[in-house]
Amino acid sequence: MSAEIIRQMREKLNGGKMAIRKQNFEGDEQKANTARQGHIDVSLELLRRLENIALQQKKSVNDYLEPILEQVVSNEEKVTRQSHRVVPDDIIERIYRVREQVARDSKGQLFEDSAERVRQQREERAQYLEQIREQSRNHPSNV
Repeated sequence: MSAEIIRQMREKLNGGKMAIRKQNFEGDEQKANTARQGHIDVSLELLRRLENIALQQKKSVNDYLEPILEQVVSNEEKVTRQSHRVVPDDIIERIYRVREQVARDSKGQLFEDSAERVRQQREERAQYLEQIREQSRNHPSNV
């Protein structure tokens, strides 16, 4: 980014914010296309820090930021695509076949609630242990 562009950007500061806006660049198609791609509002402090880093790397702020932003956006797109995957039709068909097989094998009988079954077994065990305690109290020598 040339010193002239940076100067123009600084002139457009408003309340500590910087706006990179569409500008007309006669004769320089690449700069004109870059300027038309959009704008980003950043604080003056962040702009200064970006300029310092870009200057140290002998790059423009745009050349410094573009690969960083491209990497971040690319990673975000991958995460978004992974979280919105559609289950392929063949997998769904296999799931339905397994479901039908289970229904045939169980002869249409619904599966019981496992949590309820565990509660029942705990209750039966508690009753059994209580019976053993009662027997040991009544007949200590039989236990």
